[in-house]
Amino acid sequence: MNEDLHWQDDAAVPRYRSSAAARMVNIPVATLRVWERRYRVVGPSQAPSGHRLYSSQDVRRLVLIKQLVDQGNGIGMLARLDTARLQAMVDEVAGVAAALSAPPSAPDSRPDAMRVLLLGSGFTPRHVHALQGVAGAHIVAHLGDGADTEL
Repeated sequence: MNEDLHWQDDAAVPRYRSSAAARMVNIPVATLRVWERRYRVVGPSQAPSGHRLYSSQDVRRLVLIKQLVDQGNGIGMLARLDTARLQAMVDEVAGVAAALSAPPSAPDSRPDAMRVLLLGSGFTPRHVHALQGVAGAHIVAHLGDGADTEL
């Protein structure tokens, strides 16, 4: 068996009790239980002793959800998304943060230039062109439909 498949199998093995999983995610155990009961964010296994057991995959999913909740996203919306989409959202937020923290790259940009981040799929090339013509504006990125489009 190759190493990647072994890791994936191992990541699915339930091994962490509620208290350990909650500590790894940095949430109270009560929050973890509410997320399970109301939103079904994960489906932990149950040990013969009755304890809930979480896999590494469960914990990773919970970490992503916690990051996105901390950024203002609603748990109800996040709970319906698969782990790959959650990861894409976290990556997108990291890209936005990087774009906003990087110094303007335009040769004529000034430190006091207005940096613009376009969010949403409704921006057409016409909108982008019009905004690029605004004096002092520098478009750092256009994020629409979940994909980064550096400008």
